[in-house]
Parts: sequence; structure tokens; C-alpha cells
Amino acid sequence: MVRVWLARALSDNDYKKSMEHLHEAIKLSPVNEEAYREMIRIYSKVNNDEKMIYNYCTKYSSVQLGGNLPRDYTNFFGGNNLSKFSFSLNQFENNSIFYSKSITKLDSYEEYEISLINPLDVQNINIHISFLPGVKMSVKNVLLRSKDKLVKLSSKDINFFSESSYLIRDSADEFMIIKSGIGDDIITFHNNKKIKSVDKIIFNMKISRLGLTNQSICDDILLK
Repeated sequence: MVRVWLARALSDNDYKKSMEHLHEAIKLSPVNEEAYREMIRIYSKVNNDEKMIYNYCTKYSSVQLGGNLPRDYTNFFGGNNLSKFSFSLNQFENNSIFYSKSITKLDSYEEYEISLINPLDVQNINIHISFLPGVKMSVKNVLLRSKDKLVKLSSKDINFFSESSYLIRDSADEFMIIKSGIGDDIITFHNNKKIKSVDKIIFNMKISRLGLTNQSICDDILLK
């Protein structure tokens, strides 16, 4: 953030030095959005180096690592990122088992599969995340394998709970969730019926970053 503040202070009089500080800020913390926002602000004033701003627009939407570490507490994954999440099942139970997963790709539906250590009666599926603000999660096709049969959870049978995220749509087969602040969150899907003897959970999820402007500068450059 010191680099970003310096870039902002220098932007009116020394564009090149300002951009140098922003390049360094992104090297230190690639996934954080502040330096990208400042680059867009400066670019809108100077309108210079389209190739550079396009490269950083692309980087912002695809980078997954390099988030800041919280100063006053330790979060789920040792820092905010877009590369990991974990599952737990049910609530208010001692000795919960956490199943960690890596995000393979942003902006693409990927299938995630969890094989339970022991069969379990499942009513709640909890997703533990430390994503940055402005991240959209799209979850669909939640399947539970019970006694060799796949049970598909319908959105009309599921209640959504979260500590700080927002549900923006729950269509027939998809939940669209927006992560708000920095820090941990637990997203819970509560099924009205308990599914007996579940040994595997399969679902599709897409992780993507929301845009930083109301009209994409990157798209404008591509159209030129």
C-alpha cells in the first residue's frame, strides 16, 4: 500500500515514476486490487501505453496468488487468495473434518469432488473461503452419492447462509454469490432433508473477479 500511496502522490507530476511504484506494488501483492485501480485511474488521465494497461487488466482477472496477510489474526489459509478453499459438513459438531481443494482455473466451471473418509448423514455443506472482495462464486449441480445413488440437491430445497457474502441469484440449478469484505467467510448450504450415508460430494463451481470499472478498459483497447 505504501507503493500505491506514493504512486498516487506522484501521478500528477511524474507519470513514469508513479507507474514504477505500481509495478512494484503488483510484484509484492499480485492478487490485491488497489494498484490495479490506481493504474486505471492514471491511465484514464494520461491515456498512454495501451499494451501495458491491457497486460495488467489481463493479469488482474487471472492471477490467484500473492494476497496480503492480515496483521491482527490468522485466517483460514494464511492470507487472502484465489487459489484455495475447503469443505466441512454439518454444523455444531466436534472434531469436524476439513477437505481442502485447490482452484484449478478462474472464469471456468470446474468439477470438484470430495470423497468422505467415512459415510456421513449430511444436511449442511460448508465452504470455507478467504477470498478477496469482489469475487463471484457460481455454484451449480450439487450431487451427493448415497448408497451408490446420486442425489441432486435442488435450489428450492436449499437455504443459503453466510457470515459476510451475498446471494445475488438462486436459479433452478445455480447459486451466484458475491464475496464482500477482506477476511474469512463460511458459506453454508442447508438442505431441508438430511441425506443418509453420503460418501461423496460432487459439484461445479466457477470463481471469477468482478470488473473494476463500469466499462472495461481492456475491451476498449481490443476494439481499437
